[in-house]
Amino acid sequence: MLEHRKYRPVETIPNNYLKDCLCGCGIKIWHWDKFHQTRYYVIGHSPKFRNSPWHQTGTNNPNWNGGRFIHRGYIYIYKPNYHSSHKSGYVAEHVFVWQEANKAVMLKWGVVHHINGIKTDNSIGNLEGMTNSNHMKLHRSLRLKGPIP
Repeated sequence: MLEHRKYRPVETIPNNYLKDCLCGCGIKIWHWDKFHQTRYYVIGHSPKFRNSPWHQTGTNNPNWNGGRFIHRGYIYIYKPNYHSSHKSGYVAEHVFVWQEANKAVMLKWGVVHHINGIKTDNSIGNLEGMTNSNHMKLHRSLRLKGPIP
């Protein structure tokens, strides 16, 4: 398998422009990259990268915390085969809890609202499904009334 540019057939590349990847995988690479710097490895084959924690995935990564992280105040959980997960395999925990409790699928115009306003409180009694427009109207009316007591 050759790593090459799409517009040039492999057969027309002179051998002095190709060399083997130094990791031993047998893949031929261009001698120079697009900035005319000498290349030694296929991207991702460098031992420095391969042994780094960023290359180790899942439970092999020393930074693994059980597949949970917080982004913008919301908890995300790792569910790679779940129908509502992003392509990264993560799904917002409040969406997952609401969908599983109500045996429903949240459509793209639907959102899950936290009734008490605490984004990390994902108990089913605190979650309410609604359309995006109703959610905006609710928050607009709450802003006019003031903070939740």
